Amino acid sequence: MPTLKNTWVTVITYIFIIVIISGCGLRLHEEKTMQGKPVKIGYFYGGKTYALYRAYSNNYFSAEDVEVMLYSQYLNKHRWRRMPIRFRKLKQKNYLNGENRYFGKVSGLEIIKAIEKGIFDGGTVGEGSFVAAVANNIPVVAVAMLGSGETDRLRGIVVRNDVVIRTPEDFKGKTLIAPRSGPFNYICLKKFVESIGLDPEKDVTIIDQVSEDQLVNILQQKKADGGLYSSHIIDQVTTQGVAYLYRKMDWVNPDIFHGLLVFRKDFIEAHPQEIEKIVRAYMKRLKYEEKNPEEGRTDDENLGFKKVLYFQGEHIPQYRYPPLVSLDLLNEVQDLMRKYKTINTGVDLGKFINNDFVKKVYKEWEREKRK
Repeated sequence: MPTLKNTWVTVITYIFIIVIISGCGLRLHEEKTMQGKPVKIGYFYGGKTYALYRAYSNNYFSAEDVEVMLYSQYLNKHRWRRMPIRFRKLKQKNYLNGENRYFGKVSGLEIIKAIEKGIFDGGTVGEGSFVAAVANNIPVVAVAMLGSGETDRLRGIVVRNDVVIRTPEDFKGKTLIAPRSGPFNYICLKKFVESIGLDPEKDVTIIDQVSEDQLVNILQQKKADGGLYSSHIIDQVTTQGVAYLYRKMDWVNPDIFHGLLVFRKDFIEAHPQEIEKIVRAYMKRLKYEEKNPEEGRTDDENLGFKKVLYFQGEHIPQYRYPPLVSLDLLNEVQDLMRKYKTINTGVDLGKFINNDFVKKVYKEWEREKRK
């Protein structure tokens, strides 16, 4: 016959086991809820973001036990599509279907809008798009610098071959174009006009936000006399005999052009471990590329695997390590945006930068090296 004492011991044991099992179940459910949902990142495909794509394509994120999905758009389309692990396959498929082949060409401003709507947790944006976002009270925070203009002098003014420019005065009455992006190409073009002693409001006509697929045609059709072009487009128009490079970009600090990895403020607060894993994966890729500088010199740059593209002595954006977000550069961007009235007021940009993740990973690795 079981005693009353034994009965109570059995009951308490059962209750204890049930509580433990339930607790484990709850914890497992919470973990699954967080880990089961991928981190969604809006992505524009270009020199500033190639290294992040290389981390994605080479499974650096999954190696850190975080699922990352990159999303982008076809040029001038509005449907978000997942970036493939191998870009070649999607580009070839799209080409065979006879559609627009410009995949991944979405502006930072559009990515910011999608983040604000909750479509994405984070995104890749340019310096101007980021400053414009925070100036408009959109709660995004930059956690890492992507490709920077440290060696990106491959921006310059091109002029149509049949347009003769002997003196700055010859630009009067001309039509110049700024490629589609955030607001900073437009600002840079205005600053160029000022640098040659002309008034960008009175002496020239500036067409802003020209799509990538129109940059060559607009010159061929003589709808513009020149404009601010970058990297492969300069190569393309000069090779085809459409235009010539009039002046390399030397009227602004080339370092000012850079990309940023940003996330919604509430997402960072809710999932700091996920952000740390993403930053760690990205930094591991940068370290790998630093140790293997020759790799990627001959790959097709359209796949995002080319790390060096030379043209008249200059080359595409490079990647700083550690990839700390620079408050000084962003303040410089903000000053220019205020000067040219693309934002109405300035903000304390330091409140929208979080370098803690980069610093933590970097310090951990430095400690390991000293052991």
